Amino acid sequence: MDITKTTYFLCLEYRDSSVRVTVSEKNNPVVPVPV
Repeated sequence: MDITKTTYFLCLEYRDSSVRVTVSEKNNPVVPVPV
């Protein structure tokens, strides 16, 4: 799994809705790195 692509996806989700990011983190424990 590409970490860069995953991080970018999480960033978009975070900007779209914080709640969606929370759910994503529960399903996929990936720490979002601020770009």
